[in-house]
Amino acid sequence: MIIKCPQCETGYNIPDQVLTEKPRKMKCAKCQHLFTVVKRSSITPKGYTEFTGAQELPPEFAFLRANQPVESSPEPKKIVSIDSAEDTSVGRAPAPPQSVKSDPANDSISQSAPVQGKSEISTDGNISISSNDNDLVIGGANPVGRSMPATAMFGDTTSAWEIEAPLELGSYSMTPEIHHSRAGQITGKIFFIAGLMITGLLIFTAYRNSWTFSIFDIREEIAFAFSDEPTENLPPAVENIDVSILDKKIVMSQQGDAFLVIAGEVVNNNPAVREHIIIRGKLYDADGKLRSSQRMPCGKVIDEKALKKTDKGEAAALFRDNGVIYNCSISSDDSTLFQIIFEDVPDDYNAMFNVKVQAVAATDGR
Repeated sequence: MIIKCPQCETGYNIPDQVLTEKPRKMKCAKCQHLFTVVKRSSITPKGYTEFTGAQELPPEFAFLRANQPVESSPEPKKIVSIDSAEDTSVGRAPAPPQSVKSDPANDSISQSAPVQGKSEISTDGNISISSNDNDLVIGGANPVGRSMPATAMFGDTTSAWEIEAPLELGSYSMTPEIHHSRAGQITGKIFFIAGLMITGLLIFTAYRNSWTFSIFDIREEIAFAFSDEPTENLPPAVENIDVSILDKKIVMSQQGDAFLVIAGEVVNNNPAVREHIIIRGKLYDADGKLRSSQRMPCGKVIDEKALKKTDKGEAAALFRDNGVIYNCSISSDDSTLFQIIFEDVPDDYNAMFNVKVQAVAATDGR
């Protein structure tokens, strides 16, 4: 557990077994401050009673009770003189008291034979008994006997933990001046969890996109990662083949069908020839949702006049010779043009739609 010094707020990593149910004094290694630590317990201590104000308290604890009324001082007592030889109005005076002597050596009171004399009660509450040989005063500022120490009356109340040496904290690891509020801890945990989620999202997106990741196409790549499209394992031959878009336009056929034509350039950065290169184009809307996908070979461009005479669904046939797909071959460090034709253009197509193109098939040249 972490324990902080209440003076300099230096933290110490204390093992749990160091603290028990009894208090433990500790000494800060930095500021040498002594303080007491008590292990928090959910069990109510034995003999503990909560003071609610309704209990009867001894006089010495009367100050604990709120709004205690102030008692009025008693009226002074009158001095009454009683003569043992005279009769009172009630009857004969009682028998004279025996003489009482105080022995300072053992604080005991001895009794002797009855003494003839007078008894007086003074205004301060003292009783004076006078006789021929012995006098005794009871009460007043100096009562009979010696005072008794508190330890003799109640026993030694000092606990063992109060006299034991404090625990030196210098041998425990310190965490100086680290202050983390509850809100700060919660905020840190939220950022940590968010970071883990973002990292997992990026790894999953890169995996679904065959470990090809571009920050500029992040929306389309995330959309593909969570789509139903199967993950493609692109052949090694497509590496180092760069594809870029140069033009994008809508062409209307004579039958009123709309074709989205994407034109661009393909560059072979490999040291060897690449053949049978296929370019794939994906059409995404403004929300990053995949709306259409098309594959066509590079190296062949369809004239716009010929495209206007093409019926919908027949555009892919323009890239075949006698039923065989056109073979796009690019030498090392060379380039050629490509064209992607989308026949199923969405009705809500607008300038916010985005197209992503890449080489998805190729073979090594001879």
